[in-house]
Amino acid sequence: MSKEYTRALTVFGSVPFAGSIIFHDDFEGILRWISSGTGADPLIELDPSTSFHRNQSLYLRTRITDPAANDDVAAVFYSHLLPSKTLTCTLHFHLRDLLPLKTFELILHYFDGTDKYTAAVRWIKDPAAWEYLDSEGAHPDLNIPEPTLHPLAWHILTLRVNFFTLQYIDFKINNQLINMDSIALCPTLEDTTPVTLATQISLITAADAPASANIDELILHEL
Repeated sequence: MSKEYTRALTVFGSVPFAGSIIFHDDFEGILRWISSGTGADPLIELDPSTSFHRNQSLYLRTRITDPAANDDVAAVFYSHLLPSKTLTCTLHFHLRDLLPLKTFELILHYFDGTDKYTAAVRWIKDPAAWEYLDSEGAHPDLNIPEPTLHPLAWHILTLRVNFFTLQYIDFKINNQLINMDSIALCPTLEDTTPVTLATQISLITAADAPASANIDELILHEL
């Protein structure tokens, strides 16, 4: 006889009055995610030693064999968009050790069957700043008043994007909100990947030592 399975969901932060949750991951499993990175042993795995809300988090680490500056590791999840194409991505993250880290980045790729459009925000350590990917492929400063991240804290990041108008909406890190209305996304022409949304989290190292991060409570929401 079948038994109904339910699991509680806690959402931290503002909850829209209408819309649909496309995806929620509190990292009870890892099979949705695809990994890539420099060298033989970059790593993404579940980490039961730390989490923001439940039992474990997603752990990303660059290679430990022959580490070098500009090593990278990425975790990618492929999904879809609903008809409005207005997307909110929210995640919690924890950076254990800032010293070997050069950048921490959230990237959203939308493939429309003909072209690719990319929205991205990244934190750079030196000097501390939040930047976004513009329509020319450059990374202007978002001029966050307090860009420094505490290595012992869990932070919450929210990026809202309109893939119908191909523009950013806004960006929020912890309690700091930046209006990005009418800023165009970065296009990549002639990409015939089938209609897909790719959510990517990545790290790049600053020196010859591995960098790492923990991710928890990732939500994709569409109005």
